[in-house]
Amino acid sequence: MKSKKIACLGFLAFIGIILFSTAIFNWFWTGTGESSSRSFYAPFTNDLNEFKEYAALYIALLSCCATAFAGFAVFLVFNDWKDQHNKTVIAEEAKSLLIAINDDIEVITSISGTLRNKKRSLLVHEIYDEIATRTKKINENNYKISSKALVLYELNDDEKLKEIRDKYDKNMIELQRKILLHLESNSNVGCMIDMFDEILPKFMHNNKVYKRKVRSYILAE
Repeated sequence: MKSKKIACLGFLAFIGIILFSTAIFNWFWTGTGESSSRSFYAPFTNDLNEFKEYAALYIALLSCCATAFAGFAVFLVFNDWKDQHNKTVIAEEAKSLLIAINDDIEVITSISGTLRNKKRSLLVHEIYDEIATRTKKINENNYKISSKALVLYELNDDEKLKEIRDKYDKNMIELQRKILLHLESNSNVGCMIDMFDEILPKFMHNNKVYKRKVRSYILAE
């Protein structure tokens, strides 16, 4: 869509240059000869020689205008290309970050799902290794997300993105801390399920906010 706007802008600019140059040319042309009456509109002439002179000079004028406009056109095209190139680079980084953020849902729901398939009275030490391994993924993924978000921030200096990144990072660290606390204190499965019931809505909300922000770098909205 923007390329079409650039093309339309270039076309209108070229027409504007031609019309302006023609008006100035006619102003000076009509001031020559026997009549000194100047006009932005050159009257039609029956004098073939005069017409040839006018046509030759006007063609030369058009050539100059076209040459001058060529530089302007190159400037417009280059700026459009640069803008599209930058957006493509940012979109690729954002896409990678979006996938990583979405992976958090799989990690968290896998832990929650594992717990819900156990008896509430079961002590978590009996499934310690399984939960601890999945919890480790939270830390690994959080590090990956923070790193990718930092790259995206460096590309566009969006303070809102940095704010969301920092908040999400702290929330995930706190979530991991709570899970590990239950593991180390040998809570029962029921207590951990209650903890997940409490934190899941907040996690899902923060995850959605983060993804919505990152998505804005990928899709035109």
